[in-house]
Amino acid sequence: MVNTLDQANQEIKKATVLELATLDKMNFPSLVVLTPLPIHRSVKSILFYTSEQSTTFKNLLNSSSAAVISFNEDAHSSVMLKGTLSAVAGAQDQQELQASLNAFQRELHYTKPVVLRFNTMSVKLRHHNRVDYQKLGQISQISN
Repeated sequence: MVNTLDQANQEIKKATVLELATLDKMNFPSLVVLTPLPIHRSVKSILFYTSEQSTTFKNLLNSSSAAVISFNEDAHSSVMLKGTLSAVAGAQDQQELQASLNAFQRELHYTKPVVLRFNTMSVKLRHHNRVDYQKLGQISQISN
């Protein structure tokens, strides 16, 4: 199954946009398309840049449960990650993260920017009409 995780890791690393699903106050899913930060990105963990005023951040205050979805049309494959979402704290971390923003992210000019970290608990990969699933304990086999 290491090949499954390697494939999922490659898909996540090369994705230019990812869909992030959170749960609202009524536990309905809320889906947004975000550009992930390029640093520290793997099937284990992904960083996103948004605003404290966004629905995504407000939903995080209700529930840390989240999912990330990536679709690669050329390869006819998709990756779904189930996990938790949290705000990144620490001034030093924030400075490094702000420096890694791409041009589009910098142009957003959020008044209350926040970086969110998605941590994966399980992975579901659909590739060549085959579905593979793995839980977190097995994800440690992946290198960043």
